Amino acid sequence: MTKLSSGFRRSLRRGRLASTFLLVGPAGIGKRAFAEKLAQTLLCTEVPAEALAPCGQCASCLQVAAKTHPDFYIVEKPADKSSIPLALFVGDDDHRMREGLCHDIGLKPFHGRPQGCHHRRCRPSERRRRQLPAQDAGGASTLFRFDSHRY
Repeated sequence: MTKLSSGFRRSLRRGRLASTFLLVGPAGIGKRAFAEKLAQTLLCTEVPAEALAPCGQCASCLQVAAKTHPDFYIVEKPADKSSIPLALFVGDDDHRMREGLCHDIGLKPFHGRPQGCHHRRCRPSERRRRQLPAQDAGGASTLFRFDSHRY
C-alpha cells in the first residue's frame, strides 16, 4: 500500500492525477472504500489532498461520508436490473444529455473547487448547479469504475 500511496501523493503534488481509475478485484477487498476515501481526500477543505488523510470533520468530509456531497455521486446497478441503465449515464429519452453522468461531468463544482472525484449517483435535486462553458469544465473530474470478479 505504501507504493500505491506514494504514487498518488506524487501525482497530487504535481497536479497530475489521472481522470479515470479502474479498480478491479474480488468482492470485499475495499475497492469502494478506497474510492470513497480518495473522494473525501480530494474534496476535504482542511487538509491538502497530497496528505492523503482527509480531516474527517469538515463539511465536505462529512458530506462525502454521508454520501450527500453535491460533487460526489454513485452510479450503480439497480437491484432489479442485470446492468446499469444507459439513462443513468446519458439521461432518459426525454432528457438525453441534459441529465446523467455525461451531463453532470460538465457542471461547475458545487463548492467552487475542482471536482476531485465523481463516483456518481444521479440525484435530481443536484440539478441546481449551472452549466459551465466547455472550456472551463474539462479535466476537473475523477471517475472510478469498479469490477468484482472471481478468480
